[in-house]
Amino acid sequence: GSKGLYFLGGIESAKIKNINSSYDESGNWRGQGDEWFYLGSNLQVIENKESIFSYNLGIGYTLIWNDRVCIEPSLKLTSSSGSGSTITTSTFLQNDGWDGINYNPVYETSSTEIPDDPAPKIFDIYLNLGIHIRLSSK
Repeated sequence: GSKGLYFLGGIESAKIKNINSSYDESGNWRGQGDEWFYLGSNLQVIENKESIFSYNLGIGYTLIWNDRVCIEPSLKLTSSSGSGSTITTSTFLQNDGWDGINYNPVYETSSTEIPDDPAPKIFDIYLNLGIHIRLSSK
């Protein structure tokens, strides 16, 4: 038979960003009679950001019996956590800027960032037992 100690480990990191935009064109038309002007869209942008980090460490032992049966007990520790936020940016027509001759629209932009509840810090311990049977000796 044969036997051996092995170690395993890894890390994972991810950053995720989603952006959704919505336009409202209905309220930004000005004029009268046959003369109407489109002054631009109201706009709302919602940006979600997430960050995730995890790692794992493990140790195992391989025992091969009769060149056909392999038994591998192992112990693995993992940990992960994350965070995120939502940023909302709104741009709305504040004033159409009508000076009696031309429209000079003025837009107001506001932005707010709300941190999401952080992902829980997770710590796990796994005890594994692998049993492998080789079907061919070659």
